[in-house]
Amino acid sequence: MTKRLRSLVVVFAVFGLIAASCGDDDEGATDADTAAAQAEAEAAAAAAEAEAAEAEAAAAAAQAEAEAATARADEAAAAAAEAQAALDAAMSEAEGTVDPEVVAELEAALEAAEAEAAAAEEEAAAAAAAAAEAEEAAAAAAAAAAAEPPLRAAVVTPSAENDLAFSQSIVDALHRMEDAGLLSEVAITPGTFIVEDAGVALRNYAEEGYDLVIAHGSQYGGLLEAIAPDFPGTAFAWGTSVETFGQPNISAYTT
Repeated sequence: MTKRLRSLVVVFAVFGLIAASCGDDDEGATDADTAAAQAEAEAAAAAAEAEAAEAEAAAAAAQAEAEAATARADEAAAAAAEAQAALDAAMSEAEGTVDPEVVAELEAALEAAEAEAAAAEEEAAAAAAAAAEAEEAAAAAAAAAAAEPPLRAAVVTPSAENDLAFSQSIVDALHRMEDAGLLSEVAITPGTFIVEDAGVALRNYAEEGYDLVIAHGSQYGGLLEAIAPDFPGTAFAWGTSVETFGQPNISAYTT
């Protein structure tokens, strides 16, 4: 998954959590949100595969052009060799008494053939470089389109995960995303009312490489302000708030 695609999925997941954690008891709406999330992820994967196929086609075209340029260079080199041979033969047959005009004509033909051969070699080298670059781009696109494990998410809550209220709403939302295949793992640290303990848990999750780390409590905001800058590749979400502290990797949501 490319960095751009991963970012899109993370953002989509965050806003999916916002919708899913708002206390909506409409099962139909929840199912629709899940289906929409799946469709979005599948569309993104299809786009990545199409991009990889396009890059592969471009690489094949560049390789074909490089081969054609090499063939033209070979032909030009052969023509130059023929011109040199013709000049040598004329000089040999005439035993040094060949007409100067003939010599000049043959030398001009040789010079033109050598210039054409040099230009063809430069073209072939440029085409080969372009082919190598296209091949590298195709490999990168193919790697980006290759299946990777879905995102891993972690949440820290101030109350029990089954409190039938505030904390359970976000936990249930995460599990729905896990069921939809958008998340490969959901880690939960519930009942963390002491802010210092929550800070340790949030930082640990970021250090362990979780893609999305959620601080589901208004008292946790200051923690994210301090932690998020240390992990620019991690997406953080803070509920319930609208404050992101100007950090590009923090999203805020309200319930």
